[in-house]
Amino acid sequence: MTDQHEKWRPPTHLPVLVTDSSIEDGETPPPEVGVIGEFPLLFQEFPTDPADPSIVTLRASAEPLYSGKPTRQQPGTGEQWWDWAVLLRGVGWTATWYTRRPVLGQIEVTGRLIGDLAYATTGRIRGRITRVQVAADRYHRDPDIPPSSWKQIPGTRHYREVTTAPRFFGVTRTTDPEAPTDGICEVGVLVDLDLTDVPPPPLRPSVVPGAVSAHGLDLWVVDRELPLVVRLDSNRHIIEYTLAGQIFDNPPAIRTRRVWAHAEGCWVGGWDGIYHCNLGGTVERCADPRRRRPRRGPARRGGAEPKRCRAVAGPIGSGSGIEQCQRVGRPRVDVRRR
Repeated sequence: MTDQHEKWRPPTHLPVLVTDSSIEDGETPPPEVGVIGEFPLLFQEFPTDPADPSIVTLRASAEPLYSGKPTRQQPGTGEQWWDWAVLLRGVGWTATWYTRRPVLGQIEVTGRLIGDLAYATTGRIRGRITRVQVAADRYHRDPDIPPSSWKQIPGTRHYREVTTAPRFFGVTRTTDPEAPTDGICEVGVLVDLDLTDVPPPPLRPSVVPGAVSAHGLDLWVVDRELPLVVRLDSNRHIIEYTLAGQIFDNPPAIRTRRVWAHAEGCWVGGWDGIYHCNLGGTVERCADPRRRRPRRGPARRGGAEPKRCRAVAGPIGSGSGIEQCQRVGRPRVDVRRR
């Protein structure tokens, strides 16, 4: 007899609740039936609810993020707890889960897959959209207790069928005469994804532009994720520069590095350091944030003088960029008593 666990097959269709903020922000295009959708993915645990189509039970492999170290949460309501950031890896999807209980390995969880802003998660899902429903909740505010904030009424989640999600979401008053102060707030769209009816993902271009700067007829482009800079000169020749920098697999911002062009090359500054690309095709690192700054103390008599790096920067948009980086000697201090 076959064990029930051996009969399990990964789902080929999954519901994803895409938040209103991710669509209104412009990061996520409004989902549309029939097109391929790709969403940054979070997971939130909820109890089983047969009446809510957004709640599913999934099996996944749990992998710790941030070295498995928990974070203490203090939202300011008097409550506090520790949670762990975990990457759930399923078949055709990955999702970040901030859980109050430590987990590892193969697990089964029940909750919602949420398409959110990319900064909040390292997970993603991609599939063909087969259904779109606008999700809305009912809220209540007591006018006799000013100031009174809106509170969600549990069990009032409902869905409205559409072919394309709206670009912006609204709040309307209810037509219920017994609750004239209640409101209906749209919180996003529930999309059904077919994980099998999708073409292979496109190959990554050699350069994904993250920042651009020009000086004269030279154009400098820095990649959004890779430590790569490309120069296009006046003869339309392309020269590539490889920085000894970090690969941003999930960039924390649109521009992980910035570039400033000038007459002798360009400066590149980012989260992982400052670099200078010369017209001759070489790269120099001028600053590394991973290195601790040495403590300043009295100079040893007869020893070498400490050095420091000084950079002069022009205003942004002036085209001058950072003009020089030179080492200067620290003034000698005579500590002997006169």
